[in-house]
Amino acid sequence: MSFIVATINLETRVEIKIFCYYTKFMEDKRERGRPPKPDEERRSAELRIRLTEDERESLDDAAGGKTSTWARDVLLKAAARKSR
Repeated sequence: MSFIVATINLETRVEIKIFCYYTKFMEDKRERGRPPKPDEERRSAELRIRLTEDERESLDDAAGGKTSTWARDVLLKAAARKSR
């Protein structure tokens, strides 16, 4: 693949440069990114609840970071206590 790039320097002279490059990864057809999780680790079920803005802010403050992860942990611990 080639690119033609025109640049103008301070003397207003136009310089034309041709850039040719070849990258190995363009030829590599492997998928990129993180590998998929095994089926038993995937989370696909959702629990949606409605909150007021104040309730949401309270949860966000309590979580101190990722609210959904914090809420999942709190709910699962509560469920485990209740089922004993």
